[in-house]
Amino acid sequence: MESVTLGRYSETAARDAEICLRFPHDLAPWATANRVATFLDAWLEKSLSARGMSAQDFNFVVNELVENAVKYAKDCTIELSVGFQPSSLVIGMSHAIAAERSQKYFELATALVERAPEQLFMEIIEKNSSSTAQTGAGLGLVSLRQDYMADLAFLFNRDEFRVHSVSTQVLLPLHEAEAHASS
Repeated sequence: MESVTLGRYSETAARDAEICLRFPHDLAPWATANRVATFLDAWLEKSLSARGMSAQDFNFVVNELVENAVKYAKDCTIELSVGFQPSSLVIGMSHAIAAERSQKYFELATALVERAPEQLFMEIIEKNSSSTAQTGAGLGLVSLRQDYMADLAFLFNRDEFRVHSVSTQVLLPLHEAEAHASS
């Protein structure tokens, strides 16, 4: 199997997660992304507030990841994991991806990890304004970096049967946890 990692991807994050959800792609249409995020908000409410994370911010991040997975996933199970590290919240999303979409997502992921979010945001806006497609591809992920100071990481896999999969991780800083740990 061929693997490519972008960013500070943690192989153990999903295993160490506090909650993991698996759902079939056909039961995760775009419109249900907010329901999944709201369910997780309620489930993790105490853990989030104890670490200084607002449910609204958490909801936005999960919503973006679910929407992204639904957009890029090939008919498959989508796996979502949420866990806490000492100074960050790690949200992961894993799924198979259609081979023809894998390269496009890889290029987007590379740009998200390597380039300044402000520059990417403007490029996407300009591209959308001059395009008839108006896809907005990547805008939500760029906003995670720009507005939430999140680190993004990706793991792309391809096996000899050309089955492609991607795991996306968002690491959100928990500023309150850092402040309490140092006092």
